Amino acid sequence: MVLLYAARIAMSSMSKTTALSKEEVERKVREATCASKQAQETLEHLIWVSNEENGKNDNNGVAIANAKDEEEMGDGNFESLIRHLENTLGKEEV
Repeated sequence: MVLLYAARIAMSSMSKTTALSKEEVERKVREATCASKQAQETLEHLIWVSNEENGKNDNNGVAIANAKDEEEMGDGNFESLIRHLENTLGKEEV
């Protein structure tokens, strides 16, 4: 009988711990998603500023990309954006 109550207490404790862990994981996923979106917006803004300095934006503030820029930027993921920025900044420093 004592073992049954001990098992129930242990199960209750593990259930609470599992629920708290799940909530923490979900919170971290939401934070990571927000951070990812913010990082992407920041990179896009940096590209826009870089293009503005190089005269590659039109009067409406829209980036004008030539075929080479589109090729460098790829599909728009972070790695290709970073490569594009490195290439753009590298060209300016030379």
